[in-house]
Amino acid sequence: MVRINLLTFLGLFIFFIACNTPAPAPTENTTQDSTPVVTATETFNVPPAEEVASLVIGKGACKVLRDSLGVRMTECTLMPGDSIKVHTHPDHAVYALQGGTLSVWFNGNATPVEMNLKAGDAIVGGPLTDIAKNTGKTPIRLLNIDLYRPRAK
Repeated sequence: MVRINLLTFLGLFIFFIACNTPAPAPTENTTQDSTPVVTATETFNVPPAEEVASLVIGKGACKVLRDSLGVRMTECTLMPGDSIKVHTHPDHAVYALQGGTLSVWFNGNATPVEMNLKAGDAIVGGPLTDIAKNTGKTPIRLLNIDLYRPRAK
């Protein structure tokens, strides 16, 4: 019995010593997130799920998969010629489930950015406003993840 307690004590002692050891200094290869941090007192205007689901011209083109804990996941299918009306994103990520050619007008720019997406392409971005149109000849399926919550500091 004493032997087990001694081993437990030594194990806890080593654990606490390891936890109090300072982290190693950053190396030159360390990347820093330069994105501004949102304070916890700021709020986000979360659009209703039905508004997000009706962004695309074409019935049933977008569906909300999950909307919980300040995270909204939406799957959108854009048939050739379909477009998404002007809308805003907070911090967000987009994953191409099925690729194609997409024209995107960012933040009110008059000239679109032509994107040739392949399945598996991923984009991570900060807050923005955009309009998108499938200018290709194949359907495009996108998984969009919007983060409606403050960033951790």
